[in-house]
Amino acid sequence: MESGPRAACRAPVLHHANAGPRHAWIDLLKAVGIISVVWIHAFCRLGENPPLTARIAYLTRFAVPAFFFVAGFLQASSPRIGVMEFASRRLVRLVIPYLVASAAAFPVRQALEGSSLTVENVILGLFNGDALGIYYFVPLLVGVTSIGEAAFRFPALAWPLWGVFATLALLSETQLLSVGDLWWEIRNPLRWWGYFLAGWVMSEQRLRISELPARLRQLAGWWILGIAAVIVCYYVHFLPPVWSRQSVAMQYVMIYAVLLGTALTAWDAPCRPFVRWLSEASYPIYLYHYFVIMVARAFVWGLPDTAVFVVACGTTMIGVVGMRRTCGVRARLIIG
Repeated sequence: MESGPRAACRAPVLHHANAGPRHAWIDLLKAVGIISVVWIHAFCRLGENPPLTARIAYLTRFAVPAFFFVAGFLQASSPRIGVMEFASRRLVRLVIPYLVASAAAFPVRQALEGSSLTVENVILGLFNGDALGIYYFVPLLVGVTSIGEAAFRFPALAWPLWGVFATLALLSETQLLSVGDLWWEIRNPLRWWGYFLAGWVMSEQRLRISELPARLRQLAGWWILGIAAVIVCYYVHFLPPVWSRQSVAMQYVMIYAVLLGTALTAWDAPCRPFVRWLSEASYPIYLYHYFVIMVARAFVWGLPDTAVFVVACGTTMIGVVGMRRTCGVRARLIIG
């Protein structure tokens, strides 16, 4: 019997139980998204980015929205379940690895940064995703996932809710609607939940999309990706690599173009073993790559950002492989 990644690729594995067949575009978005996240944290520093890095970062801004988008699509595509089953089957797989990673993050930060470690700081840090600053994503996802499980029972709300939150997100991104300093802006649900709801809208339309001729789907997808490419080229050639409402509004359109264009062009794409593996490893890579970046910068002075990026990717991937071989299926509950 054949085994290994190719056999796994042929198996009818589901993202969620009873959620339907696996979509290659989801694996592609998650794989590219997690590599982009590691790149952002290895190369980008607030207020210190050289022009080239800032321009590349403009393109990679789709990464976090992609994970909200995919999460919304997958959850909306799955059958509705009871509250207890939802908590035990879905939230637990999201929250437990987060708590384990946070438990490791607090003492590491205390050792490297001299941050205070009190019961109050720990509780607040877990609640608002501040064990490591990059963990803001998890509480936001837990919140919208919980709300979504109730909202998804009313399909007629998909478009209206997305329209409201997409508008609020644009107002938040352009700071026409502000909730405070950068720390709060990053944790502002209005900036992120619209992408999750966009995944719901996509899920509601998935049968109609599947019925379209494959050639038409791909053509539409490439045209939409072309819009994203035009926006990026315009930004690179005509706008300064600094924050402005014009560039942020354009970026907002670009993000949706990348998400929708990728979904349409790769709707019927074949499964790629490494892409699928990277997709399935995206959560533990997200939770632990910043540990590697922190340690590398703390103990190897002057290490180039490129080396930091390679070491962070390689180390976390090896760690995921080792943990899965050691713990088997339990690894998903422990590290994600």
